[in-house]
Amino acid sequence: MRIDVCCCGLLSVTHGSRLLSLLTIAGGLFVVYNSTCRSRSSTTVKTIGVIVGLCLLLTGCLAIHAVKARKPRRMMPIIGVQAILLLIFLLYIAAFIFAFVKMVEISICVILSVGFLIALWFFSIHFNTYRYLKEFESKGFGPSAVDSYGV
Repeated sequence: MRIDVCCCGLLSVTHGSRLLSLLTIAGGLFVVYNSTCRSRSSTTVKTIGVIVGLCLLLTGCLAIHAVKARKPRRMMPIIGVQAILLLIFLLYIAAFIFAFVKMVEISICVILSVGFLIALWFFSIHFNTYRYLKEFESKGFGPSAVDSYGV
């Protein structure tokens, strides 16, 4: 399996990771806005929402910078965020399977399973980008080198 392409071979992993990082930044902005302006929750919940949103913003920006600067270690935060997201999906699926066995909860379980598969795909794109950048770095290419995709 090639690690330098994603999205069914249509994009390089670096482009795919940049697109997903932009979505992560947009999600972080939405969480911060929703937590500060639209939430009627307690101050603690708002604070947690702002912290989560800022973490998403930071990890998205670091991933874009990692691809641009060819620094594979800067991909670790977004890989960690994606791993946490996978764990949360698994916990929700397990909770719905073991706690509830009604028809409504089964449909929610199916929806969560689809979300889990999408999150797993996103994780694999970011992880393959990390591996690609690590390989690019180990071959001795500097940050200004251009790969076969022009990135």
